[in-house]
Amino acid sequence: MSSEGSLVSWRPVEEAKWRAVPKLGPEWMCKWSGDERGYWVVLTNGCALWGEARSASSIQDKAEEWAPCIEAEVQKLSNLVLQDLSQMNVKAHWQGREQVVLHVSSTLRDLAYRWEFDLKRLCDELFQQHWVLPLMVQMHSLSQRVRQLTAEVEVKARQLKDLLPDNSKLVKSPKKKEVRLDKSVEAVVVGGAWSVLQDHLESSPTIMKHLAAHRNHCRRAREGRRQRRKRTHTYCYSHQETNRGRVRGREAKKRDVTESQDTRNPAGCR
Repeated sequence: MSSEGSLVSWRPVEEAKWRAVPKLGPEWMCKWSGDERGYWVVLTNGCALWGEARSASSIQDKAEEWAPCIEAEVQKLSNLVLQDLSQMNVKAHWQGREQVVLHVSSTLRDLAYRWEFDLKRLCDELFQQHWVLPLMVQMHSLSQRVRQLTAEVEVKARQLKDLLPDNSKLVKSPKKKEVRLDKSVEAVVVGGAWSVLQDHLESSPTIMKHLAAHRNHCRRAREGRRQRRKRTHTYCYSHQETNRGRVRGREAKKRDVTESQDTRNPAGCR
């Protein structure tokens, strides 16, 4: 499947909310979406993306085997088992780095059921679309906000400079930046990606919505250019054919004139 086809097939989960998967570790997150057609679930550790798309018919078949105690329509059943991913009863079985099976077990009204999510490694284009680009947009947005706040603070500092008797109070300490960076490193290494990114990932659905709108705009622009090139090519071809027809017409007329002259003046006659 092409990268364009992959992006389209996973579009239902684009605006879903990222959630922690604590049983797998602090760096693991997932998001999902489900409706009457089935469900889509993706998993990441910030380095790659794994996913499963299961159709409604497959969900119904597996429900008879894994969750016979649950009688519900596909969407409700999907939401039930998908919610279990954020609980503590998840076990992962890796098959290399290309595939992971998540085993979920739980109970409903004291009746036990289980589910298996068979996730396969997704292409780099999907990882970029669902993970890298939203974080880059968020980073750019935050950096713009920091610049704005820094400029406002500098204005206030200049206004206060003449009012404060001791201007040394405004001197920045280079150690504060080192301390701040040290705390950030500790937060990432000890707390994990989810503890650091969860606030930023709250904006991911909105960012994905804007990215999708931008992608649709670019696609329409490409289609428009392609149609214009096609019309131009058609016009040029038609114009060339018209010119060829005119040339052939002139050549035919010349032949007619020559033949007429030859008829009136046979060879050897003066």
